[in-house]
Amino acid sequence: MCTRDYLPQSPFIPAPPPSPAQPESLKALAPQIQSSVGSHVPDAGLNCNEGPLTGEFTVFDMVEALKGNSLAALQQTDGVQNVSCAQRGFPSMQMNPDHCYPPATMWSTTSAFNLYKAMWLETGAMLAYDFNHHAEHGTGVRMAECACRPESNLRKTLPAGFCSTSAMQFIQRPLPRVLQYRHVPEQTASWVRTTAAAPWKGRNMASTVAFEGQVFIYGGDNHVDHNFNDVWSSVDGTNWKELIPDGAAPWEERSCMPSVVHQGRIRMMGGCHGYKRFNDVWETTDGRTWTKITDNAGWSKRCCMPAVVYNGAIVISGGHDASTYRNDVWRSVDGVNWIEVTPAAEWPSRDGHMAVILGSSIIIAGGHDAHTDQKQWHGDVWRSADGGHSWSQLTAAAEFPARDGGFATVVNDTIVVMGGFAGSNFYNDTWTSKTGEHWTMSQGPVDWAGRSFFNAAIMPNGAVMLAGGWLSGWTGTPEVGNDVWVGLPITDAL
Repeated sequence: MCTRDYLPQSPFIPAPPPSPAQPESLKALAPQIQSSVGSHVPDAGLNCNEGPLTGEFTVFDMVEALKGNSLAALQQTDGVQNVSCAQRGFPSMQMNPDHCYPPATMWSTTSAFNLYKAMWLETGAMLAYDFNHHAEHGTGVRMAECACRPESNLRKTLPAGFCSTSAMQFIQRPLPRVLQYRHVPEQTASWVRTTAAAPWKGRNMASTVAFEGQVFIYGGDNHVDHNFNDVWSSVDGTNWKELIPDGAAPWEERSCMPSVVHQGRIRMMGGCHGYKRFNDVWETTDGRTWTKITDNAGWSKRCCMPAVVYNGAIVISGGHDASTYRNDVWRSVDGVNWIEVTPAAEWPSRDGHMAVILGSSIIIAGGHDAHTDQKQWHGDVWRSADGGHSWSQLTAAAEFPARDGGFATVVNDTIVVMGGFAGSNFYNDTWTSKTGEHWTMSQGPVDWAGRSFFNAAIMPNGAVMLAGGWLSGWTGTPEVGNDVWVGLPITDAL
């Protein structure tokens, strides 16, 4: 499938297994077996491509395309069978349809983590093409389309001659190291540390967003005496580019400000600098140029409130406004004009809580409030099916320990909660739930150190990039990190 199966010739690649010949009658019979899925194994035998036997672009077309481009050395035999990749014995499947051959799916003999890492590196390679050749953003992806889907509608829209060069030919040119990683060796761990010390200074409470194939990290504080307003980006978690140096962004240094991707741009809201709070909203499409779209969003100046996008609108909940913890909910369809959804939700006031979208509902979990004992950390979970107007409690005490500063996301219709802090405990566990009512520990503890208010984002391929955060020092000298980890937030079996 496009560049994904490219394997440099090396003695570390196992000898190709026998590939079953395609029965002459299979392609002829395909129109009669409309519901069947076919699969094909490239000669290297590490991956299995699965797709329809009939339709606009079939598994047969997939094989022909691969045999006709620079991957031809790995595609000498057809090997199409009227069976699934699972029936062939491949255990790991990617979460989403392949971007080259919808609705094709790739299976692997290695762990799911390695499968996603390979996909991530491929995305990085395409972005690297744009950067190294000063090309318009998206050119690398369009070149990949040329090699992947010769008859695709996208290809038909490109200028004449644009596809004369196979997407894989740019591998021969001097590009970043990311292009060298076509096959990821088997790993037993679910997480891999991509760097022990990124070039950006250690921090917590930064804003982290995955956007246009990159991860952006900006702002935050060192938990002692400095707030940042620098901006960094990376396509692989290893190599980082400083887009704006510290002290140079147009927005004031701050931390604990939520950001979302909304209407094709990153939007950042509020935050704090010490006890100073903000309620301005800024947006960017590239991390370099920022525009303030409102100086006063309408809600009280605050920080540490999560933000989600629900039915096309940004929704924020709770937070701390320097005088009190909040439990109000606000929404905006453009980031400029805000409407108070409710002045007081059914859940107790808090900040540092997590929020996700599960199906047609907003789910919040955890957080921190003004209590001076262990009760200040929450382990409850709440749900709203009407955009934050009304809330019902799913559980007063989830199976995971109460915490704030954790990271939550949704994968395969399952809520995933990772990390966080309470009392003197910095967590590095991972919990999952299908509904928010009952939770199961799926990983924990893992290789990365327990932490709170860390930087984390879900990559397009489903993997998590986790970086930095508050690592220790509730009573002593605080320690913040700048290490970076990439992995799966859940077990392969989910």
